[in-house]
Amino acid sequence: MRRPLKALVLDADGVLVRSMERNAEAYRKALAPYGIEVNEAEVFENEGRRSRDLIDLVARAHGRVLAPNELDELTIQHQRIFVSFGRMPLYAGVESLLRSLRRAGVKLALVTGNWRENVTRNFGDLTALFDATVTAEDVAMTKPDPEPYRTALAKLGLPADSVVAVENAPLGIRSAKGAGLVVIAITSTNPAGRLTEADAVVAGLSNVLPARGTDQLVNGIVHIIAGRINYCIVEENSLLCGISDMGNVTYRIKGVLQFLK
Repeated sequence: MRRPLKALVLDADGVLVRSMERNAEAYRKALAPYGIEVNEAEVFENEGRRSRDLIDLVARAHGRVLAPNELDELTIQHQRIFVSFGRMPLYAGVESLLRSLRRAGVKLALVTGNWRENVTRNFGDLTALFDATVTAEDVAMTKPDPEPYRTALAKLGLPADSVVAVENAPLGIRSAKGAGLVVIAITSTNPAGRLTEADAVVAGLSNVLPARGTDQLVNGIVHIIAGRINYCIVEENSLLCGISDMGNVTYRIKGVLQFLK
């Protein structure tokens, strides 16, 4: 039986920040001199890995085995190219959603395989909205290992059954599930077919919680039926709730959004 929602833990790239397209471009430019043609799908599907590991994996998929010094040089080159693109934009509505959740008393955490330097540049002053941040420097093992999400739970001081994760890639989903979290996946960079390990799959972050009525949703709906709720998502003017003792079954509750407005 799950506890009331206490925190939302979010991936950064592809969930809050529109950066994955640029990330893929940085890999393409870095590996092009080696005759390796990187496609977006390879990068999107392997999001969450450290850059060095992703470069090694992609190179091997293209029939190249790179020496350790080459992997080190390409990791540095990828970061140099990525930084040269400047600050990446947040997806529409991200800032207002984060502020609404904070006003509702929901703790926020950021869990990313990216470097802290990139997180600080992209979020600026908004980093203060997060009660905990976990970047590549903070863990020995990155996604899909559960360590990043376990580290976030430790920083938040909360049990896994009171926290929901929002991810956009298979490795992130696996990491969060391994740490015991319910996971909502969004199809910002990967199709739904690649996100089947999540508890729910929706089109975008705006479907996770409504931009308006967030306070009522968190403090009213979730707490009234506390103990039986895995997640609540908004989709097509309906509230979809997953019930913990019925696995991944979802119930569509019509008309609830009219109450929330």
